[in-house]
Amino acid sequence: MPARAALVLLALVTGGFPLVDGIHVLVNGKYLGPETPGPWRHVVAAAGIDPYAMGPAFIVLGTGWLVAAAALLVTSSTAAWWALFAVAVLTLWYLPIGTVAACATLAVLLLARTSLTGAR
Repeated sequence: MPARAALVLLALVTGGFPLVDGIHVLVNGKYLGPETPGPWRHVVAAAGIDPYAMGPAFIVLGTGWLVAAAALLVTSSTAAWWALFAVAVLTLWYLPIGTVAACATLAVLLLARTSLTGAR
């Protein structure tokens, strides 16, 4: 149960912030916090994407975290485990905080897989 609680807390923070930030950039044309987005902007700019066009992607990413965490909270299915695993992997580019939170999530998922899903 402690692993499940830790994962839900990580997901609320790691998913909640991009969801709110994505909505904020769509409505206001800027992200929460400093005028210049964080180090993740270099990753998306290197891929040829305007960092200020990432609002919809942040909304999808944040929603993915929250849906996967809710699924893991209400069921012990392997599908819920994989959903949270996938969204954590998809967050690794979100330097620096998203990367750290995604790594922490992946570590808890891997260390507690048996207790979370019953799988071996």
